[in-house]
Parts: sequence; structure tokens; C-alpha cells
Amino acid sequence: MFGNSRDKYNVNGQIWSVNDQKAILYFFTPRDIPDQNVRPLLYTFDEQITYDLDRAIQDAQLEADRTIGGALGGNITREFIKYSDSANHWIKPSSECERFKTKFYTQNWTFILVIDNAELEGRHRRIKQPNRLFYSGFCIGEEPVIQKYGKKIFNEDCILVATHFTQLNVQINRDVRGEGIIVKPLLDVDIVVPRHVSENSSNREYLLTPQSLSSTWAKEDLSGIFNSGYNDDENEFDRFEYDTPSIDNIKYAESNIILDTAERSPKYQVGRIVDGICTTINKRRANRLSSNSYFNSSTPIVDPYLDKRTFCESVQRKYHDTMLGIDINKEIYLSDLLRKYDSLYDNTIICNIPFDIDCDLMDDGGQEPLSVWSSLINSAVPGIMGNWGISDCAFRYASRNPNRRSISLDRNEDVVELIDIATFIQDSRTMLEHRWFGALDDMRVQLFSLIKKNCGEFEVFVHYRSAGECAVQLQLIDVFDGTNNEYVVTNGLLGGLTTSVIGNSAAKDTNADSLASVIETVMSIDDL
Repeated sequence: MFGNSRDKYNVNGQIWSVNDQKAILYFFTPRDIPDQNVRPLLYTFDEQITYDLDRAIQDAQLEADRTIGGALGGNITREFIKYSDSANHWIKPSSECERFKTKFYTQNWTFILVIDNAELEGRHRRIKQPNRLFYSGFCIGEEPVIQKYGKKIFNEDCILVATHFTQLNVQINRDVRGEGIIVKPLLDVDIVVPRHVSENSSNREYLLTPQSLSSTWAKEDLSGIFNSGYNDDENEFDRFEYDTPSIDNIKYAESNIILDTAERSPKYQVGRIVDGICTTINKRRANRLSSNSYFNSSTPIVDPYLDKRTFCESVQRKYHDTMLGIDINKEIYLSDLLRKYDSLYDNTIICNIPFDIDCDLMDDGGQEPLSVWSSLINSAVPGIMGNWGISDCAFRYASRNPNRRSISLDRNEDVVELIDIATFIQDSRTMLEHRWFGALDDMRVQLFSLIKKNCGEFEVFVHYRSAGECAVQLQLIDVFDGTNNEYVVTNGLLGGLTTSVIGNSAAKDTNADSLASVIETVMSIDDL
């Protein structure tokens, strides 16, 4: 049903070698890319959520107090996400969606660029780190390359726009059994090109990451958010105005915006927020210990602006200003790419692919649960796979086993069938299994538990390809009696243009207010 360009064109099957510094460029002929319905992630904090989070932090606080220099650790986040029911209701996809118009991209070629062992140019020398880089995106202009008289003729005026980037670092491992490689996924990021997002879904203007949302808090509201132990009238010390620059409205971005694909998962964002709260509390505790003896004051000094900066810094993702390979912050002319990697004259592959999508497409623009949760799976799975170094995967998952024996002790026994899997660099069977079970565990915690808690028992088929579409067929057994024979299909080559971490002003306001509310509740405890 679904074409496999990986096997036909060997997109992800190129052998990697530490001695090879090469580049390969794949151009794909235009294909049908249906309009994409993008659902922003909405924060829905309530009293139960803040109560459960506050209780988890207080319990961890008591544990930390039993040790010298004790601090809140990452175990709070892991346990809260995995075991707390509240984590399954905290952040969910919106029932309303914004349509991203794809007519322009259906008419244009798309590409994947693979670079092996790119060098980072330092100030005094070239820094070498064995690697493999993957870029994907779309082309602007006429055909980028044609085959004529047995020769490739390049359209050097063609512009390549990257929307997704994956970096894998490779470590050479030598032991008594011989030489092998260890592949470590370092980055899997969406690249948001503001102009294209604005032109094709004009209401999607605001970043919905925890960092961006916290930057929207007005300074006059800070004393209400971080006010434990703080008193304007009695404070004898100067208050500094801390600036925490952060992009809020993408229309004002001076370059492309880089977003971790893991941000598409609601529970990943929950984890970052909990981490940020714990980091801020630890900082406050350190200040409290030092302030108890400062000027013989018994009142802890808590600067709300410092708290805000601590939280903002702890939830942001930082990337190097200079990355390996090509500059993903701007469009690149094919002529410049050919000059930088002249081996592309011989290593450019034209992939003629079918225009039509060979399956029944579901209209996922409605507000019914089947559309909402299908969209979430379609949005979050590619990020989970990419961060585990998996380039292609097809599997079936059922939240319960209908053939489970009555004597089974595991009431939550699920069923998984792995149909196909491939990695960005060819792996040993052991590493392949490690990546699959790691990704499966993430999906169980971040996605499947979320769907089961909100919709009951379900089954899903997923067919994901980094070089093309991600197709999802979801059955909500406890919600619908019938069988769903249709698929929700998105194209991964659009990358950051269709990320669920960008929404309209209403989504931004809702999320920022909700985030401020839960932090105000948790951090207003006098004992923190």
C-alpha cells in the first residue's frame, strides 16, 4: 500500500565509513501533499494537577532534606510522567485545528541531503567528529536537475529550503572482537521557516514552548508568580531587571527557528516544566541558605526576576551558533551547495515517485476524538523515532491483548507487532533492538498512556518514513463501534512548517496563563 523509496533508492542504506567524507543528494519528483490540519498543544492545568505536582515535589523535598546538600533530582520528573494520572491530562492536543495549505509544496520537488563526516570549522583548526547528517526540505524554482543524454544537468538557480535536520555522531569502538561503531543521535530538530508558516497558515504566529510561554509573563505579574518570601517594602537590596530574550511571535524572527522534535510530545513538555520548577526551587534553596546569614537576616531573599530567569534558562534548549554541514538558518542555492560539495555532481540521485497517495485519506479536521488523537500520533511519532536514530518504521500496537489469559498478572498487557524498521546508519541487530525498544518505551509513556487514559482501549497502525509520509490508522475501541479504514497522512519533508508547537494567539494566552497558574501554586509554598 505504501511505497518504499528507501529500498528502491537506498536513501538511508548508504554504508558509512570513517574514512569517507562524502555528500549524497536525493531529489524527489513532486507528489501529492494534502493540506495539513495542525493542532496546537494546549495546557489544561487544574487543581488536581497542581495538587499532585505539589505533593510529588514536597515528598522529594523531604527526601532531599535528609542528605547534606540535598537537591531535587530528575527522578521526580520521570516518576511524575510515568505514574501520575495528572500527567495524562496536563497537556493535550486542541480539538480545533489550523489548516496549513500545501498547494505550493505539491507542485515542487523535495530533497534529502546526506553528508558524512562533515567538519566544524573552528577558529584555528578544523574540528573532526565522525558523523552523518540528514537534511530534508523542499525546492523553490524549476526542476533542480534533469537527466539528458545520459548526463545530469543542474539548475543552479534552484533554492533548497531545509525544514528538518538530524545529526548522528559516530564513535569507533575497538576491542578483542574487532572494530565496530556506536551511533549516537545528537540532534533531531524541526526548522521553522517563518515566512512559509505565515503565508500558508496565517493564524499560527506564536511559539508554544515552555521557554517562549514563560517569556510572555509581564514583569508586573512576576511578584504573583514567584513571591515566596519576597516583600517589596522590606527588601533592602537592589532589584535587577533580568532580560531573558526569547522569540515569541515568529513573524519577528530574524532567521529560521530551531525546535527539538521531541517538543511535539505533550508529556515531554510536562517533563521540561517539572524539571524547570525543580531547578528553580533548588536555586531558591541555595539562596536561602546563603541569605540566612546575610546581614544577620532571618528572612530568605528571593528575587522574583532571578526565579524567572532560572526557570526560563532551565527549560530552554541551546544549540551551537555554528553547526556542522550547511547553514540551516537560511535558504541555500544549489550552485553554492555544489561548490561546497563538488562530489554531488556524481552523487545526486533523481527519485521518480508516484504522485498519488495509495490509501484512503481521513479528513482529520473535525473535533471528534478519532481526528484529535490520530493527529497527535502523527505529529509525535517522527520525533520519537528520530531521537532514537530510526529512519523508517512500521508497526501495530494494541493497548490490550484480547487473547490475554485470565490468570495473567498483568492487567495492562499490550500487544506490539513490528513490521519493518531501518536506521539512519546500518546497525547491528543488537543495536537495532535497543533503538526499537527504547522508542517503544517512549511511545508507551508519552503517547499510548495518554490516549488510553483519555479514550480507553485502542489499536493503531503506524507507517513512518523519514523520506516521506507518516500514515496513522487509529481504532478507538471504547469510543466507536465501527472500524476505521482510513488513514491520517502527513509529510515529514514539511518538518517545522507543520509543527504543533506553533499556534494562534488564543493558544498562546491559554498556555501562558495556565503555566503561570500552576507555577504560582507550586512555588508559593513557604517551605520551598
